[in-house]
Amino acid sequence: FVGAEVSRGSENLVDSEASSSDT
Repeated sequence: FVGAEVSRGSENLVDSEASSSDT
């Protein structure tokens, strides 16, 4: 997921867990 850190702002509802591990 490219731009997960940016999209997570609005998709943090779901990407929150994905971005957490990607961060």
